[in-house]
Amino acid sequence: MLTVSLHKVRLHASVGLYPQEIKTGNELEFDVSVSIPAEIGSLPLINYEWLYSVLQSSVATPVSLLENIVQHIIMAVQTTYPDAAITVSVRKLHPPMGGHIEAACVSYTTQGNTKTIL
Repeated sequence: MLTVSLHKVRLHASVGLYPQEIKTGNELEFDVSVSIPAEIGSLPLINYEWLYSVLQSSVATPVSLLENIVQHIIMAVQTTYPDAAITVSVRKLHPPMGGHIEAACVSYTTQGNTKTIL
């Protein structure tokens, strides 16, 4: 398996259930990993610059839930890499819930095609 990951990517986004969150936006942090079957002698390309653009497009329009963002990312990656195992985590930093909360997080993992190619 070849895995390409981006960690602690920070983007500002209009996401939330409250009108003020949509207006002012929130700071989000992303981790995403994409794994595909691969032979060590001829590793395929998983373009992490493209992966970053997927994260950017996932926050291009306002949404109410972090789950909407995760869904967008998973669907985009599956379109380009249909056999991929994908893990996505999206954290809303310092959510407006009262008290001190570092982050609220939504994560999702797909299994993909897990056959090993030697």
